[in-house]
Amino acid sequence: MNSFNLLRTPRIFFGNGQMHTLGEVIKPLGNSALLVTGSCWLRQSGLLDDIVKQCEQQSIRVEHAAAQGEPTTDFVDAAAARCRDNGVSVVVAIGGGSALDAGKAIAAMARHNGLALSYLEGADALRPTGAKIPFIAIPTTAGTGSEATSNAVLSIPGQNGLKKSLRHPDFVPDAAIIDPQLMVRCPPHVTAACGMDAFTQLLESYVSVKASPITDQLALSGLQTVRDHLDAAIFHGENIEARTGMAFAALMSGITLANAGLGVVHGIAGVLGGLFSIPHGIVCARLLPPAVKITIHLLRRVSPEHPSLKRYAVAGRIVTGNMEAPTTEGCDGLLSFIEALLQRLPISSLRTFGVTTGDIDRIAASSGNRNNPIELSLDDIRRLLSEALDV
Repeated sequence: MNSFNLLRTPRIFFGNGQMHTLGEVIKPLGNSALLVTGSCWLRQSGLLDDIVKQCEQQSIRVEHAAAQGEPTTDFVDAAAARCRDNGVSVVVAIGGGSALDAGKAIAAMARHNGLALSYLEGADALRPTGAKIPFIAIPTTAGTGSEATSNAVLSIPGQNGLKKSLRHPDFVPDAAIIDPQLMVRCPPHVTAACGMDAFTQLLESYVSVKASPITDQLALSGLQTVRDHLDAAIFHGENIEARTGMAFAALMSGITLANAGLGVVHGIAGVLGGLFSIPHGIVCARLLPPAVKITIHLLRRVSPEHPSLKRYAVAGRIVTGNMEAPTTEGCDGLLSFIEALLQRLPISSLRTFGVTTGDIDRIAASSGNRNNPIELSLDDIRRLLSEALDV
């Protein structure tokens, strides 16, 4: 067994009704909270009022900041300044991955000087120190796993836009409250996109060159849970067992990606998401089939016995249930499973969001495939993008 290390995880509160513990979870961390939310349904459902009431019962002062869409560096900078000016001691984010990333970045930047842009990966200017104010993450979708990761993805919109991470091992949330009941109202198309994000993260972290025995077990359990519960969560959203399963899978994907890293799908997705306003889960869903196909093809050219092919085969056995499949059949079964999944799920095409073949070169030129089982050339990435556009 090879040596490995594992990032800390949040203190996890998982299960139906756990949302009602929020006031008690905040109290030991501070007496003034900034609540970062996404969509307006929190107020419409009465949940926002319930959160405020919980906090008042614990003598916790609450301020509110609503994130519109994916978090920008400007939004984070303004909210972080507000935290410093008003003496906010805890940041609580409730919503999808964007709201959680916003809250994570705000908690971090409240303890850093300067602008968030200066601390993003690849900015070359400043490195985050890891300092932050306490942060609690409460997901209302099952996808990004941001409730368990050490990075926050921020955007700079525009023609030369980008999406990059603000990252430090100490940015992992202090606590994560994962209540599947909060996910029941998530619409089918959002559930599908988020589910494919989680599936992609689980698979990419399992076949990653940085995988460990711990991330292996977590990733495989998550893949099996997606197999068993994704369809029901999409098409029977009130099914709390399915919602619970997908919440678990998303959590596992967050822990595994934080420790094993991701592959070529996410190496391209960050570039695509910076140039076009596309939900991250849709990008993952459309890139995954050609990414798996091309990677397996390249591995087979190196050696039919390549260790990474055996990993793809294990994943294929898990999702198809054919536990006796040999390596070749296991790999092919995985790809067939993914392709069949995409055919029946409500996932929009990349072209719907304005991506064309004319964009392939500039996307490919900025993409990467760190931690992928085998390095893809620029031509390989172009071919991957071309195939993703054709479906």
